[in-house]
Amino acid sequence: MSVKVEPEVKIQELIAQGSWNQVAAFCEELEFELSNQPGTKIPFYNVQLLTYLIQGELDYARFLWRRIPNEVKSSSPELAEAWLIGKHMWTKNYTGIYQAINSFKGSPLSCTLVEIFSDIFRTKTLSLLSNAYTYLSVPEASKFLGLEHDDVVKYCTSRGWELDGDSKMFIPHPILEKKVQTAGLAHLQSLTEYVVYLEQ
Repeated sequence: MSVKVEPEVKIQELIAQGSWNQVAAFCEELEFELSNQPGTKIPFYNVQLLTYLIQGELDYARFLWRRIPNEVKSSSPELAEAWLIGKHMWTKNYTGIYQAINSFKGSPLSCTLVEIFSDIFRTKTLSLLSNAYTYLSVPEASKFLGLEHDDVVKYCTSRGWELDGDSKMFIPHPILEKKVQTAGLAHLQSLTEYVVYLEQ
């Protein structure tokens, strides 16, 4: 006889494994199931939204935000704060992204996801900068990476960048970006079709 695992326990297990595509798929399945039960609260919108942000799937996050009922949005400051990160990502407002991360308040699970997002986003940004710039000033690196002067120097030099003593400019060296699992186009298409069905 199989033992039914509570959704939050299952989500925590998948997060611990770094299986972000499975976290997203599991939350999407819950969304489907509970949406067919009128009056039932869908408990993991915040996890689903933050998982999309971790994956860098801004379209998925945006479509989810549109699907979430207005009464849920207005009653969940935590959800609004998570979406604020996504809004700043959409406009490439790096200062806003890190401000939203640092001011985030929520459940222990959501806070863990925001911390994971912060690490992954900073690593990905460093990789992009490494391949885009020959020289980069310390203040610019601080803005892109959300770190103060001393911290950004330590962070970048520990990852292979050089700091020119005369110009006080970073000399980036290419860094291979580790890809994060994504949820897959099929999930987004299914969810979109479901929303269209609801609106008919």
